[in-house]
Amino acid sequence: MKKNIISWQERASLFLSSSKMEDLEKENKVSVKTVEILEGTDDVAKGIIQSSIRSAICIDDAYAAPYSLATEGLNFDDPKELFYSFRKDGHCDLDIYQFTDNVEWEKHKYLLHNKDLLIQDWELNSKPGAGETKYDYTLTIIKDIFENNIVPFIVIYTNREDLSDVSKVLLNNFNAHNSEDFEIMIEEFKAKFSRMSTNCEEIYNYFEDDTQINRFHEYILFPSRRNDIRKEILDSFYSFLEIETKHLEKFPKKIISGMKYFNNVESIEDAVLLLSNICLSKDRRSKLIFKNERINIERLCYSINGTVVLILHKEDRTGGVKPDKLFDVFSQSITNNPHSIINLISIELKDKFREDFSKIGTKFNTIEKNAFLHHGKNYYKKDAEDGVEVFQKTSFKNFVVRSWIHELLQKNLDLNLDSFKLIEKELSIYIPKEGSELEISLAKYASMVSCVHLANKTNKKLGFGDVFKSGNEYFLCITPHCDCFTPSKINNEFSFIKKTDSITKLAVALKNAEQGFYTFISNGKKTEAIEWACKPFTSHIPNKMNESNDKSISYSGITYDLEFVCSLKENYAQRISNNSFGQGYRVGIDLPHLS
Repeated sequence: MKKNIISWQERASLFLSSSKMEDLEKENKVSVKTVEILEGTDDVAKGIIQSSIRSAICIDDAYAAPYSLATEGLNFDDPKELFYSFRKDGHCDLDIYQFTDNVEWEKHKYLLHNKDLLIQDWELNSKPGAGETKYDYTLTIIKDIFENNIVPFIVIYTNREDLSDVSKVLLNNFNAHNSEDFEIMIEEFKAKFSRMSTNCEEIYNYFEDDTQINRFHEYILFPSRRNDIRKEILDSFYSFLEIETKHLEKFPKKIISGMKYFNNVESIEDAVLLLSNICLSKDRRSKLIFKNERINIERLCYSINGTVVLILHKEDRTGGVKPDKLFDVFSQSITNNPHSIINLISIELKDKFREDFSKIGTKFNTIEKNAFLHHGKNYYKKDAEDGVEVFQKTSFKNFVVRSWIHELLQKNLDLNLDSFKLIEKELSIYIPKEGSELEISLAKYASMVSCVHLANKTNKKLGFGDVFKSGNEYFLCITPHCDCFTPSKINNEFSFIKKTDSITKLAVALKNAEQGFYTFISNGKKTEAIEWACKPFTSHIPNKMNESNDKSISYSGITYDLEFVCSLKENYAQRISNNSFGQGYRVGIDLPHLS
């Protein structure tokens, strides 16, 4: 029993204040109440994983696929053990794909569709050519997954001797920063310490040094050792810059004060974490933003763009995992994740929705074709420019999709989720945090709840609730849905509102989020709150412009080029729209009154 208590002590640390946790660690015990609350949680979590991870795929260049003809030199036993253990222990169907090259894989990418778990060999290219590595093919596959959120869980299953090598490659390639950020940061460091050290011009060499890069990697890699590693990093930096002793106490504050990348960083601990990520991305050219976070469990595990990546040795390495034990190890790792409650809700909801969508689809099949086509005829409208009747395909498609979504919502309003049994237990021991870190976390949560971020928006036309940026200005389209679908009804005069001229602090916006008219935007690097000046104006947007990515509007005699940011979900957009259009119903009166 004691073993379970200690395990849950580690997990509960996310919800306890740091000072209280230090006391608990000294005593090496948890209160009886906490133990009672968390009792049985592992069983609930494992049950959710077993019932929700329905379909998986293993990609390996050495594994023989079922029924394949060319099998010489391939491994039969391990994929067979994997296959049957997933059926038995996970109630999960497992596909085995024997990887050969990227050209063949492009033809088989469909195998990833509707998968809940990917088991990915790390070195798919056993004979890399000049300028290639053994893991290039793997990076291509998982990059697509991270960009498009295709699979929620990945297990990198590898013979690589040192798993930290895999970790470093992942952090180098999937980061929120790149070489440009590294260069800017170096210049800021030079300017910051120019008066304190004669060596400041050599700072670039310091951050490029392999020893320092390894320290930064270890800082991310080993959460439990961060205090010691941070001291090593700071001491080596003091030594390199030859900073006088009198400056040492002020040095940490110097790092996080006034520098571009540390504006929203509250503590030196988080500053060093951010610094580590920037330094590890020094050779990265891509401008794509990937959010990575080390998941604080014993095994090596990350969250990259929301996809959980667990890194495991194959069985022929020390501490390796046998194929028939892989599902159990994966399940236990997810359960041990302090963030597991969020993962469990996600996979359980996805599973329930997937099941219900199937039922809705079956019901849709019973609709009479005549009725469907008769209603579809209503979507032929005359084009305002040439008078020709055109089928409003997007409008009709939107009608059909919404009918599915609304039924799905009604079916699941009273949904029974096992994961919510865990929430009440977690809340009973949660102690609220304070400060800018909480504000940023809440604002990101508010953004997720109220906004839809589409990296590759297929429909380029203006839509109700679309948010655009132009320089430092933000605009919100409040043109009703039906008019967006058929702009000729409003002579292509679209309605917008603009953000207020004042800068909105996150703390103020969060306190007034439900009373005021705010939108929270999070783009991976910056999180901000926009307060809307609910005063509508119209701007003419021709059809050709409306159907392109290059849109511009006119406001107060100034032309603004628009960059799409996100779309507000309907309720949030409608509330702001109602208030905006309500401005026209105000009536000013003048009566005798007391001051």
